[in-house]
Amino acid sequence: MLVDMPGSLTEEARYHAERADENYRAGMTCERIYESVKILTMNRRGKIIAL
Repeated sequence: MLVDMPGSLTEEARYHAERADENYRAGMTCERIYESVKILTMNRRGKIIAL
């Protein structure tokens, strides 16, 4: 059982790293969508934003 532990720890670390990467990408996508909607909303209200 102890012999298998390093392998399972590596798998566990890889699993959590993959979840963290997925969450990061989802967060970045959410921020981009939010910024796009914010710019569109401000443009419709006449508050033009120059990028």
